[in-house]
Amino acid sequence: LVPPIKGKWFFPEGIFWAEEPPCFSTTRGTFSVDLRARTITAFDETSDALSMAMIEEPLPRQVSNKLVGIEEEISGETLRKTVSRLAVRHSDHITVWNTLTKEKFVYPLPERLRGESDLRVLSLGNGQLLISINRGYWERGSRQELVWLDETGKELRLEKLELLGYVAPSLRDKAWQLAEIAPVPAACGFAELVAGPFSLVNEHKEPTYLSALRHQWQQTWPACVAVLVISALAAACTWRWHKQYFRSQPLTWVAFVFLLGVPGLLAYWLNFRQLPMGACSHCGMEVPRNREACAKCAEVFPEPKLLGTEIFA
Repeated sequence: LVPPIKGKWFFPEGIFWAEEPPCFSTTRGTFSVDLRARTITAFDETSDALSMAMIEEPLPRQVSNKLVGIEEEISGETLRKTVSRLAVRHSDHITVWNTLTKEKFVYPLPERLRGESDLRVLSLGNGQLLISINRGYWERGSRQELVWLDETGKELRLEKLELLGYVAPSLRDKAWQLAEIAPVPAACGFAELVAGPFSLVNEHKEPTYLSALRHQWQQTWPACVAVLVISALAAACTWRWHKQYFRSQPLTWVAFVFLLGVPGLLAYWLNFRQLPMGACSHCGMEVPRNREACAKCAEVFPEPKLLGTEIFA
């Protein structure tokens, strides 16, 4: 799901849904749903809608029922600060609907905004539309661009703001954080080949998986190489210990440690730390004593000498 306008979700099947009141848009137009009467009413027959959302519009101090879109008099209605409007985005304009009175306002989009994938919209109620666009981050917060549009598509005002707030870490920082917390090649491989690229594609930062994978690797390769080097050293240590102590299945344990990195080496050590070791009386090598013959020279271990304190049942 992709949110081109704040408050809505883009459905790949071409059906867009908004609430309060329930509305949806398909290739046949835009419709409102009356749940009480169980009816569906079409109020826009255009079929090129890209997305839709319920947005807010401030009310003036003195409002009439026509402006609010409610037929009967409601006590305290003028105390409301905002009302909901339906915004439908098209390729070259945004239409703002009063879903109760079916009144609409059309705001042509300037050419430079038509390719933006994430527009946050607020109807100002005075024939103007306020559009907010995320322009990335600076060292202490986010950058926002605010554009005021009139019904002719003219940009009445433009403000570029640097807001204080949370700054999302870069891909390089995320990769180093993962490498420090879990220096595991299997986890890094999943983040590098699956989670990272698909996240970039879903956030419209890259058009295809291959371009996202290329972008991901350009930012994260130092951390990935560091994790692979550490895991290779852990695997080499495992191979050395395995050969030194004549343990079975060396390739299986080496692959296990390489895929899991430092945690895998720790698991290997815990598994074999209580294995009894001793010098062979024939060849003198330090070999495992949990078997009947020496792993080096294959000579049978002699029976232990009796001390005279044994009890035989």
